[in-house]
Amino acid sequence: MSIQNHVVARRSLTREQVQLVIFGETDYARWKCRSVLKRLCDVGKLKRGRCMVSNDYVYFAGRPPDKIDHLIQVNWVWVSLMLTGRLDSFENEPDYGTLIPDAYFALDGKPYFLELHRAVNQRKFDKMQKYAEYYQSGAWDVKGWPMPGKFARVLVVAETEKDAVKLSKVVSAENEVGLWVRVATLDEIRKGVWACLSSAGK
Repeated sequence: MSIQNHVVARRSLTREQVQLVIFGETDYARWKCRSVLKRLCDVGKLKRGRCMVSNDYVYFAGRPPDKIDHLIQVNWVWVSLMLTGRLDSFENEPDYGTLIPDAYFALDGKPYFLELHRAVNQRKFDKMQKYAEYYQSGAWDVKGWPMPGKFARVLVVAETEKDAVKLSKVVSAENEVGLWVRVATLDEIRKGVWACLSSAGK
């Protein structure tokens, strides 16, 4: 049930993502994960398919989600945060009107926004002005906000080091209100999310 619930909640996960969150990193964990996922597919609880960003099968319930490659990369950030044992919440694409981040999450009682920039995305990263406007509106500072009076940190994740360098330049040039923004690669997040969140900039 934990596997099925995670897949439904995250909309799609790879075999490795399921394995790391539920079973761990051992050879036995890999075998056990594959065995349970196959059984869930055999009885119709889950379906599986392929996507561009994974060598593993990806699993989902019902129809494959839209933009599954982007979703799987976002879910790698979720996996890394889950493995810290300190993730309070994680929500995909919350709608704040003019601003729709790829995710909002709270970690150790601190709020964060996530932007996942794929290498195939040729559009310029244009979110800094939207974050500035949302910050200045004060609309985020409502009852239940994890740190009253303090805006969320912004984690920008790139698939490649080349894109991370480009994004860092854009952030430096356009972060006029001085928001806390950290640019990291997906590999850096997977190797150590705590280090990636320890300071702003690159």
